[in-house]
Amino acid sequence: MSGEPVTMLFTDIAESTRQLERLGDRFVELIGQHDRLVREAIAAHGGREVHTAGDSFFAVFGHAEDAVRCAEQAQLALAGAEWPGEERPRVRMGIHTGAPVVHGSDFAGMDVHRAARVMQVAHGGQVLLTEPTREALGMSTEVRDLGYHRLKDLSGPERLFQLLMPGLQTDFPPLRSLNRSNLPAPATRLVGRREEFETARALLSSSEVRLVTLTGPGGVGKTRLAIEVATDAISRYRDGVWIVPLAPIGDRALMVSELARVVDVAEVAGEPLERTLTAAVSERELLLVLDNFEHLLDAVPVVADVLAAAPGVEVLATSREPLRIAGEQRMEVPPLAVEDAMELFRERAMAVRPELTLDEEDRAAVARICTGLDGLPLAVELAAARIAVFGPRALESRLVERLARQEAHGTCPSGSTR
Repeated sequence: MSGEPVTMLFTDIAESTRQLERLGDRFVELIGQHDRLVREAIAAHGGREVHTAGDSFFAVFGHAEDAVRCAEQAQLALAGAEWPGEERPRVRMGIHTGAPVVHGSDFAGMDVHRAARVMQVAHGGQVLLTEPTREALGMSTEVRDLGYHRLKDLSGPERLFQLLMPGLQTDFPPLRSLNRSNLPAPATRLVGRREEFETARALLSSSEVRLVTLTGPGGVGKTRLAIEVATDAISRYRDGVWIVPLAPIGDRALMVSELARVVDVAEVAGEPLERTLTAAVSERELLLVLDNFEHLLDAVPVVADVLAAAPGVEVLATSREPLRIAGEQRMEVPPLAVEDAMELFRERAMAVRPELTLDEEDRAAVARICTGLDGLPLAVELAAARIAVFGPRALESRLVERLARQEAHGTCPSGSTR
């Protein structure tokens, strides 16, 4: 049966396996000191150690304030101690207030599970609190609202807060949560594009910008860049980040229908779906990634209506043409620089031919291939895939012949057609 409300604290060392590999036998000394400092903090604030497993602790406290002060003391002690090989353990912590099921001296149930899942999405050095814990604390405790996050095996999103501790790290990467999103997980890393990523990220982060359009020719990598930027932004949107691929959609009505399906808006009998959609998202906080908009420019008013009706909705679009909506921020996505295009070629070529090595003449051939393909990522990737059959110099010769034939027939170079 459920017991009295308690506040649960879960801790463990982030990336402890890698530290073990680096420290070897000295890792035992690190664990011993870590355990001592965490136990001292638990005892100092009236906590009860329920159990440990490896480098993890589970403790309960009668009051949320005690659990939070325990976490603060432990993190400060861990940060200030001397460690073997200067390898300080980076400890992540999760705190949740609930009424777990009591089994003798142990605790069980969904509240325990929830507290553990909160800890698991934190980074080393970070302390996360659930909303019930935040509500139980006094206003003197400084926290940062991280929004709503999906946690593994939990049905609904969890609102999480980061404990801000003076003198300790306050800025961390996005949480390792599932969050609400249908963004695809890229199979390969984004090559180059650091400047473009930072520019698009800054535009989307601006409180004054709600529509960013990435423009450029086909094959230049607009979609891949948009997915990277949107993935980075997931934690900022309470109701998620949703991509709507528009390439297979032929008209405005189908776009509205697909948009409603993606954001889970059902049709209402006797009411136009556009009106239902705008009303349903009017109080949501989400990011829409509208991919390949250029052939649906007659549907631009739908986007304008959604933005007007829903102040919490933002749009990241990719298109060969701008949408020309008031407030739109346009960002041209350029071809890859030669060095980045060569790196992309090398990575994709090694995916199909892992034993590939490039001598100086090969690298020169690859540089000419990438230049001839105008640095367009899609064209470079397609060319690299042919390394399974041809070496770089043979591939260059074939591409030169192909481009010559296309020019003779008045068609565009292969890179420019994508």
